[in-house]
Amino acid sequence: MARMKPRPTDLLPVTFGVGLILLASMTAGCASQRGGATGRSPGDGPTSDTGSLPQIAVQRTGGFAGLKDTVTVDPHGTWNATDRAGTHTSGSLAADQLTEIRTLATDPRLATEAGQTRPPTRCRDAFAYRLTVGGRQIEFVDCPADPDQPVASIELVKKVVGYTISNSARRS
Repeated sequence: MARMKPRPTDLLPVTFGVGLILLASMTAGCASQRGGATGRSPGDGPTSDTGSLPQIAVQRTGGFAGLKDTVTVDPHGTWNATDRAGTHTSGSLAADQLTEIRTLATDPRLATEAGQTRPPTRCRDAFAYRLTVGGRQIEFVDCPADPDQPVASIELVKKVVGYTISNSARRS
């Protein structure tokens, strides 16, 4: 049996369908690069793309009183804290606080600090911190006499603690 050659008009529906699929996929890619359907860019405020603020956790232990505080901040700026007695407090960061925390949490120095091993501390009764930002973990002791202190981590921890548990203690 002889095979018939397709006419150009027979391929029109297939060509049109493939073109539509390509157009739809290119448009979707552009929308996601602009910040999604809202047209907002990451960093436009608390309602912006939450992927720009990783989950943050701070654990503070030690000191003369034997503290054990844990604070977590989610991508929306909501925070939860638990102290050594198991008392829970929570709240939300203000928009300017969230912006400041977001900037500190995305500091490229954190990646370097996460890869460092620190020698034993020279201080007694100092606070030991474990900072987790996304998948990175940085541990350090708040001891100015120790060499190679993780500057970016200390800045972030001070802000997180200051805006959450230290601030809630002043309100009590």
